Amino acid sequence: MPTFLSIKEAARRAEKAEITVRRFVQSIVKKQTSSSQRKHIQPTPAEVRTLKKQKRPFSWKISEELILQQFLRNTTLQVAAKTQEKTKEDSALFSLLQSELESKKEQMKVKDDQIQALTEIVHSLNERMREGNVLMASLQKHLALPAGTDAVHLDRREGDSEKDEKQPKKTWIERLFG
Repeated sequence: MPTFLSIKEAARRAEKAEITVRRFVQSIVKKQTSSSQRKHIQPTPAEVRTLKKQKRPFSWKISEELILQQFLRNTTLQVAAKTQEKTKEDSALFSLLQSELESKKEQMKVKDDQIQALTEIVHSLNERMREGNVLMASLQKHLALPAGTDAVHLDRREGDSEKDEKQPKKTWIERLFG
C-alpha cells in the first residue's frame, strides 16, 4: 500500500513550494475519475462528497509514489540536463583555456629567447668594458709623469729668461716698421 503524505510533507519531500504541490493536487482532483493519477490522492471522490455533506473539513493527501513520479523525476531530468549543459560549457571552456595556455607557452618561449640574447649582449659588453679598462690602465702607465714635477717648472722659467736675454728690446719704431 502506498504511503500518503500531507501537502506540507510532500512539498518538503519534493523540495517545492506548498502552493505548487497544492495546485498539482487540485488539477488532478478537477479531472475527477478520468485521471489515472486520482487514485494517488486521498480522500477519494466518494469520501469528499460524504465529508462535504457532513460539513467536515478535510485535507488532501498525496501518495509518495506520485510525488516521486511527478516532481523528483522532473528534478532528476533537470539535473541531468543541467549537468549535460554544464559539461558542454566546461568542455568549451577547457578547450579555450587550453588554447590560451598554448599561446602563453609560445610567448614565454619567445621571451626566454629574447632574454637569452640580451644576456649574451650584456656579457659581451662587460667583456669589452673590461678590455677598455685594461687598455686605459696600460696607457696610464706609459704616460705617467716623472715624480719630480717641480723641476719641469723651473726649467721652463729658466728657458723664458734665456729667451729674453738673447733678444734685445725693440723700440717702438722698430716694432712698428720692423
